[in-house]
Formats: sequence, structure tokens, C-alpha cells
Amino acid sequence: MPSPALAPPPAAPAGPAPGPLTRSTLLALCACVLVAQSMVAAINLLIPQLAASALHPSATELLWTVDAYVIVFAGLLVPAGALGDRRGRKGVLLAGLALFAAGAATSALATTPALLIAGRGVSGAGAACVMPATMSILVRLAGPERRAGALASWTLAVGLGGLAGNVGGGAVGQFLSWRALFWLMVPLAALLAWAVAVTVPRTERSPHGRPDPRGTLLLVAALVALLAGIIEGPTHGWTSLRILVLFTVGAALAGLFTWYALRSPAALFDPRVFRSRPLRAAVLGTATGFFGLFSLFYANAQYLQYVKGYGPALTGLAIVPLTLGMALFPKVATRWQAGSGPRPAVATGLLLIGAGLLGVSTAGAHTPYALYACWLLVI
Repeated sequence: MPSPALAPPPAAPAGPAPGPLTRSTLLALCACVLVAQSMVAAINLLIPQLAASALHPSATELLWTVDAYVIVFAGLLVPAGALGDRRGRKGVLLAGLALFAAGAATSALATTPALLIAGRGVSGAGAACVMPATMSILVRLAGPERRAGALASWTLAVGLGGLAGNVGGGAVGQFLSWRALFWLMVPLAALLAWAVAVTVPRTERSPHGRPDPRGTLLLVAALVALLAGIIEGPTHGWTSLRILVLFTVGAALAGLFTWYALRSPAALFDPRVFRSRPLRAAVLGTATGFFGLFSLFYANAQYLQYVKGYGPALTGLAIVPLTLGMALFPKVATRWQAGSGPRPAVATGLLLIGAGLLGVSTAGAHTPYALYACWLLVI
């Protein structure tokens, strides 16, 4: 007899089928992805200005300002995706945009580093609602025949978000106050919410179970402990008691979540899905690619400003070769996968990312920008 977690779900209630994916819907969803992704990179260009601001943040507080967004985003990504599937993806997307704007306003008004960090965390929670909801809506509206193209557009929006964050953050750091970046996000999020409300249809809800607050708490706590250990590791030492405790707690909570999910009748997700070799490979490949790209955004800002002596605006523009490759090759990759399957394209992509990151790691004070740009293009 199958376990409750693997039991077939009840039939979904009948309802009106969503319309096909239109250009306006695709643009609205990709714009949401682009803006949410841009705030990962933009803050990196403002570190020198923040360090000299009236907030007087410490080095650790600066690091948490950069990473609070990503930590909350990573911790809530799976729960937010499950919430959208079960309670309505369009509603969760709109709620995410509202959270994103509220967090940006909080950061813009911050009078202490703690309040700035808290605002970044709230915006990260909004981004966690935006990213899975947009992908899920696209997959359902596109249908099998247009799914690859829709996902290529979504991926391109992620890359363009990195470009927009670097260019926008650099321009703000060069010509405006750091608060201007956060104030800009408030009306922009409101405009995107209007576009989503007008152009994006509602999709059917998943009939699977109910929200899983216990599983959500365990998963978020495990991820926060793990990521906190990674962030604090360089400061306190990788073998220090504090870091070892964080990693141990993260591993224990992850194990407890797995144990709980295997026995819950309505788990956040079933860990047994990772028995699928293609899924394991896809998750590992995606995680590796994003880890490299996000790390590059941070290192690029520090290298070009502190080592090469570039101003913030020029530093933001210097990342452009990275996004040129991401803009030019998705259609090529889509055609390649259609003819040969995903393995050759994915393997080649991961190989190029690794080679490009290896090349970037050799850059020094005397490395010509032209060579550095070539490695960005390879990535």
C-alpha cells in the first residue's frame, strides 16, 4: 500500500482552463523575474557608499546587508512555490511584489544597519514568492510545445536581471544616494503588480494536501543555519566552534526535515523525488550555475572597484559581456536540445561556466579588461 506522501492526489475540481501564453503575459512575468533578480547584484555596487554612509555599518553588517536578501530568498523559495501551487500562483505573485516593495521602502528609510538588513530580508521574501510563481505560471500557460522557449525567456530574464542590477546599482553608486535604489523599487513593483493583474490569467490550483508550517519551519531553519555558516566562515574561520555548530545544526535540521517529510501526509515536498537521476542532475547543475553567477556578481564588484580602480558606473557596465552570451545563445541551445536532447547542451554549458570562472580567478591588477571580458563571455 503506498504511503500517504506518495498516494495519488484527488482529481482537481473542474474550472475554466487558462488561456494560452501571450506576449504581454510573457513580458510581464519576465519583467518580475528581472527586477527580483536585479536586487541580488545591485547592492554589491553600493558597498563603498554604504561603508561611508551615516549608518556606519561594520564589515559584518555590510556582509549581512548583501546576503540577507539571498538568505531569506533561498530559505523561502520552496515554501513559497508550494504555497502558490496550493493557494493560487497569481495571488502569491502579487503578494510577493507587495512584500518586495515594502522591504525596499523599509531599506530606504533605514536609520540603522539592522533596519536596512531587515528590509533586505523582507524584499528577499517577496522575491521568493515571485520566482517560483512566474516559472510555474509560464510552464502551465506555454504547454509542452512552447515550454522550452518560455523557460529560455525566463532564464534570459534572470541574466538580464543581473545586468540591470549591476548597471543600475553602479549608476546609483556613481551619481545618487544608495537610498535612491530602494526608493526606485517601490513604484516599479507597483507597476509590475498592475501589469500582472491585467495580463496574467489565473491557473488551476494543485489539489495536493495543505500548507505545511512545520516542514517549512524546519527547512527554512536548516537553510539559514547552513548559509549563516558559509557567510560567517571567512570571518571566524572554517574550523571555529561557531561555524562548526552552525553547520552541525543545519545538517541536523535538514535530516529532521527529511524524516518528517517522509512521514507527513501533506509534506512540503516528498524527498523521494530525488530518487530520479535526471532530477538530481538538473538540481545539481542549476545550483552550480547559480552559485557561480551569484559569486561572480559579488567578486566582480570588488575586483573592478578595489583592484582595478573603476568607478561604480563603469564597474556596472563592465559585466555586460556576461549577459551578451546569455542573450545570444538561448535560441541556439533550445534548437540543440530539440535535436539532441538536453544532455549535450547542459554538459557544454556547465563546462563553459567552469572554464570561464577558472579564467576569471586568474585575473589580477594588471590583467587587461579585454581578457577579463572574454572570460565573462565564456561564462
